[in-house]
Amino acid sequence: MKVGSLLLTGLGAAVLAGGVAFALLRGGDEQADAQEPGAPLVEVIRPELLDTPPAIVTTGFVRAADALDVTAQVAGEVSVVLPEFEIGQIVPAGTPLVSLSSTTFQAELAQAESALAGAEAARRDAQTSLDRQEKLARDDFASEATIEQLSAALARADADVASAQAAIILAEERLSDTQLSVPFDAIVLAADAPPGSVVQPGQVLGRVARADHAELRTALTEAEYTQFATAGALQGSDITFTARGAKTSRTARVFSVSPELDAQTRLIEVLARIEAPFGGGVSLVLNQLVDVELPLPSSQEILYALPARALLPGQEVWRVADDGTLMHVAYTLQRRMGDRVIVQAQDLTPETQILVTPLQTLAEGIEVQMQDAQTGGPEAEG
Repeated sequence: MKVGSLLLTGLGAAVLAGGVAFALLRGGDEQADAQEPGAPLVEVIRPELLDTPPAIVTTGFVRAADALDVTAQVAGEVSVVLPEFEIGQIVPAGTPLVSLSSTTFQAELAQAESALAGAEAARRDAQTSLDRQEKLARDDFASEATIEQLSAALARADADVASAQAAIILAEERLSDTQLSVPFDAIVLAADAPPGSVVQPGQVLGRVARADHAELRTALTEAEYTQFATAGALQGSDITFTARGAKTSRTARVFSVSPELDAQTRLIEVLARIEAPFGGGVSLVLNQLVDVELPLPSSQEILYALPARALLPGQEVWRVADDGTLMHVAYTLQRRMGDRVIVQAQDLTPETQILVTPLQTLAEGIEVQMQDAQTGGPEAEG
């Protein structure tokens, strides 16, 4: 064998061995890279700065205020019905809605007035007779017995006058009862008084409610009410409500809060006054369902709203720092509102990235890759 062949053969073997070694080393590096875990992809959100006080959202009903029946107090024939006495119409206070025939009651009043005139005349005569006898008695020309008899007659005359006066009052009231009216501006809810029909005392001819205001009835759970009771800010406060399907909201002022939980519903009833419910461009319908917002007491602290899922295991809040690592957030929970929580924390700003992905391991310094929940894609690095 030639020396040159041996040298080439040795050189080839060396090159081959070096290539194998390089391949082994590179393969080991790639395997190590494949086994090294990357930063987990997480979802983040930004907190919502509350520039207005948060509110409890619930439902309620618009109810009539001072609803009452238009009821006949005396028997009679319906002679006149106000044209506005129709469902949905508004009538001014004191306007006769229905008039009954008054001929009989006018005659009763005339008889009572005549009886009073006779009683007053008899009283004057009794007074004159007593005065004359008392003058004679001073001159010793009248007996005590006569004076006593005349005094008794005068007392009976006084009683007759009083009785006649009472009869006039009753006759006047019965006559006034032929005019059916209401003491406030009213909206007609029902009307059933055909002209010519004969009605009896106690018969209902219609139903009305106040037109100047209505009531909003809603309710709070015990936990919701406690949020107001601690600050005493519910009574007299303004609340906002919106009729289903309407685009414009209206306000009502709370005037009554039940002092106890309802035994069945375990709710606390809240009543609010709605001014001019049947005008102002947003006319309401009685008994309709509305969405209600009751603003919670304002706070001097800066508050943020987070989705409830931002409270990770242990009710902890984590943010992603600028370098992509996790940082723990110390916060104070102010209140829960459905699927949101209201918190106060010094470390929060409207640009803070709040973690909402529940990782198996949560600790400060863990690197993550962010996916902004508001954009739906990974955020660019650098």
